[in-house]
Amino acid sequence: MYSNEDILGVLSLVKETPEGNLVKMLRDKDMTEVHVRLLIKLAKNSKDEDFIKSFNDEVVPNIKMSNAEHSIKEKFWVVCKKKLSSMGLLSLGVKAAA
Repeated sequence: MYSNEDILGVLSLVKETPEGNLVKMLRDKDMTEVHVRLLIKLAKNSKDEDFIKSFNDEVVPNIKMSNAEHSIKEKFWVVCKKKLSSMGLLSLGVKAAA
C-alpha cells in the first residue's frame, strides 16, 4: 500500500503539470495517452480524499468516460501504479508486523 503523502504528491503533480508535458512524461508502451488523460480527468474532478480512496481501492469512480477510457478501466490503476513507481513517484510502505 502506498502512503497518502505519495498519492497526494502524484495528485499535485498531475494537477499542476500542463497536460502535454504529462503525456510526454508518462506515456509508454503500457501507459497509453488514454491512461494519462483518464488520470488527469480523475485528478482534476476528484476531491483529495476521493482520489486517495480510488487509488487505494483501484476503482474508477462513475464519471463520464470515452469508449477508449471505458475499455482500460479494469486495469487502469495497475498500469498507473507501475509507471508511477518506476519513475520514483511512489514507494511501497513497510507493513507493520501483526
